[in-house]
Amino acid sequence: MANLCDGFTAHGRIRLSSATIRSSLCFDGALLDAAADEKALICRGATASVLTLHLRDTSLGTVDLSRTRVGLLQDESTAWPASLVLEGKSVASRKRSR
Repeated sequence: MANLCDGFTAHGRIRLSSATIRSSLCFDGALLDAAADEKALICRGATASVLTLHLRDTSLGTVDLSRTRVGLLQDESTAWPASLVLEGKSVASRKRSR
């Protein structure tokens, strides 16, 4: 498990491209602090059983989930990033908090 569920602040880019996470990848309470013209989170081609995106605040930087495969996406629409790349993603099911 990539347990980042206790909230954290990342200044700059988080890169998890091609990562395989057999259980949960959790960004609960995370603040992704990146400029609008930068990537805040890159998960291109990553695989996870569960991806939780309950960001503390809207990220100005881009979140790239292209070609990402998840069994369950848990998200919160009120804190979606300003720019989101979803090209070719595969989600088996989705649970929205709000």
